[in-house]
Amino acid sequence: MIADGKQARGAALIYGVGGGFGHAIRSLRLQALLRERGRESLVLVRRDLLDHPHLPTGGVMQAYEVGSLPDLSANFNCLVVDTFPQGWQQEIRNEDLAAFSERVFLARFQKEIDWAFVERHFHHVLFPYPKGLSEWGQANNRGEFCGHLLRENGCRWIPSGEELILVDPGNRTSAHFQDLLCALSRSAGREFRIVHSFSPNGQVAGRKFLFVGAGYNTFYEVLRQNVDAQFLPLSKRFDDQEWRVNMFQKGIFSLRELKNWLGDESPGKPTHRSAHHA
Repeated sequence: MIADGKQARGAALIYGVGGGFGHAIRSLRLQALLRERGRESLVLVRRDLLDHPHLPTGGVMQAYEVGSLPDLSANFNCLVVDTFPQGWQQEIRNEDLAAFSERVFLARFQKEIDWAFVERHFHHVLFPYPKGLSEWGQANNRGEFCGHLLRENGCRWIPSGEELILVDPGNRTSAHFQDLLCALSRSAGREFRIVHSFSPNGQVAGRKFLFVGAGYNTFYEVLRQNVDAQFLPLSKRFDDQEWRVNMFQKGIFSLRELKNWLGDESPGKPTHRSAHHA
């Protein structure tokens, strides 16, 4: 379809529904790539995300209604389903899928998946990863690779100054942890700052960045930049953030690891550590 020069024909309907807006971001990026190849497409998202300020502009979106897929198949012969082959809440019926002559599964990594169902109901599997860096491991021979599907203009994380930046958009860390982090930073000769929000086109400067959470979009957007970053993975029902950070040795799991990371570079000296490029 996209990877390896394989292209399907006709208009595509992209199911980008999920618990976070990362599903919509990934789907809109896929839509942009399809547009470059002259293919019409429509992205289905949760209604509350239609006006989300952090979604890429220029996308063609519509609020998803359960049970609407068969009617939409009149205008779209291809269905692309992101992450959840039976839908985010397993609401997609077999007959809904059968209404489309071509079905593509966009396989962002998750803890458990029914590959037998995927093989039975989908014609193609696309992995949104570079070929050598798939989180699926041995399962990656089931489909093709299209590279990371990320925003073209994500936030820029700039290695400058001596600050430790705690990036905690959901304010999910406790005051006790923040106080501890502040004390550890100062003992290592660093200033400390918390960033609760950032825009896709913004920029944040600091020497070290500690991210709360390691979702697909934020993790790979940060990883492709030359910045000293570590992540505190969150426990999610479907996504395995711990697996993701362990692939790249970018996770903090103990106080000792945190102290070692904070002190592994003397303030005022340039860093010699580079993030893996994805």
